[in-house]
Amino acid sequence: MNRLRFGLSAGLLAILAIGGCTTRKSANPPPPSYPSVPANSVRILERLPSPPYESIGTITVQTDADMNRGKTISEIRQRAGNSGANVIVVVSEKVFSWRNSAIHQRLQTRRIVARAIRVP
Repeated sequence: MNRLRFGLSAGLLAILAIGGCTTRKSANPPPPSYPSVPANSVRILERLPSPPYESIGTITVQTDADMNRGKTISEIRQRAGNSGANVIVVVSEKVFSWRNSAIHQRLQTRRIVARAIRVP
């Protein structure tokens, strides 16, 4: 009786092991990497350009609302250029207030979200 149980268990394990191998997905290829672009060469567009372009990623910067917007955009251009993007598109900009419970004050914050892309 014990021998039969072992045989069934070993057979079941073999089926599970084989089944597991056939459903495995291959690894995604690494994303392309691009050389850095100087921040002053990163263009700012109002909307996404016509294809072709490569989406590098999304950059979100959150600062004090009183901070100069131009300085924040410069930081975004620097980050985009470091990642190899040559264009940014600001997709959202929002100023909001929130209560910081640690210091018991209401603060104004600006959040800018931009897409970093590479246009050939």
